[in-house]
Amino acid sequence: MRPLRFILGTKWQDRITNLKVLDKDRSTSIEATIIKNQLRWVGHVIRMDACRMSKCLMYGELQSGKRNQGRPKLRYKDTVKANLQWCRIKLGDLEGHAMDRPKW
Repeated sequence: MRPLRFILGTKWQDRITNLKVLDKDRSTSIEATIIKNQLRWVGHVIRMDACRMSKCLMYGELQSGKRNQGRPKLRYKDTVKANLQWCRIKLGDLEGHAMDRPKW
């Protein structure tokens, strides 16, 4: 945000929120960009053949193994589910949205 504020000529002493700075520049936050790219990748994986490693890992579950004590580490699938909830996309509708895209 600091370089963007410098380009727009605003200082942090002006007490302008980051959202207003982004609106003034007509750009999106880095969080929104990351979520958009993550969902685009998930759509790509959904459209892959079933024999591809990425799709097997995305849909697969671990059969065996031992996890350390404490809070489990977040997996990529966990962050995708959280971002889908934040975007108000139902998990069951995800495959339909992924298949409903224009062909080039």
